[in-house]
Amino acid sequence: PEDPRAGLRETIRAVAEAGGLDVEAEVEESEGVVVVRLRGPDVAFFLGPEGRGEVLRATEHLLQRLHGAALQPRALRLTCEGFRERRDQALVEEARRLAAAVRADGQPREMEPLNAYERRVVHVALQGEPGVTTFSVGEGSARRVTVGPAALGAPEAADGGE
Repeated sequence: PEDPRAGLRETIRAVAEAGGLDVEAEVEESEGVVVVRLRGPDVAFFLGPEGRGEVLRATEHLLQRLHGAALQPRALRLTCEGFRERRDQALVEEARRLAAAVRADGQPREMEPLNAYERRVVHVALQGEPGVTTFSVGEGSARRVTVGPAALGAPEAADGGE
């Protein structure tokens, strides 16, 4: 069986070569997660012109499909230039802002579509927030977190433990 770390680095090398990019992958492992950090002069390509990281997330999905089974039970995360940390913080701040608005007027709020990892960041961020509950609605790439009043309760589609 192939070493999944070598496979991750080789996949990034192939993507970089195909795109004419000067990028390398550094793999860091811990008990619960394997983090692939991209380094090099062309990492901005993965963040995109608006810094939203669409290419980074798509590449992470590719890595997950190719190597995720070999990494189980650990999660796989792809990041560069602190993108993941900034994105997580922005999600937490947005979730707390929505929670305050929900507490103020009692009206549920939906977030933009998020991947499973990002939905979990939101659920965990609001887990201890008084007066609100979170649940996910929708299918596939259109799945969103709804922040609602605690009295609303979660519908059958709840996945707060996602």
